[in-house]
Amino acid sequence: MFSFKGRALRGDETDYAEFYDLVVLEDISVEQGSIIPWFNQPGQGSQIMFSEGIEELIKEGKIEIRNLKKIK
Repeated sequence: MFSFKGRALRGDETDYAEFYDLVVLEDISVEQGSIIPWFNQPGQGSQIMFSEGIEELIKEGKIEIRNLKKIK
């Protein structure tokens, strides 16, 4: 799991409506890369691109959302 700063997103964590983790439950094809420092954030997290849309993967039981945190 990576912090907001590790994800190097724009602005502050409070600028976003929610923050969550995606948990992979089955083997799926992904592309992964390291997050570079950006937007005055340190980065160093991992960026993942799934082979299918997130909503489809959730319906198929391949991933699930955990640690959903409503910010706004």
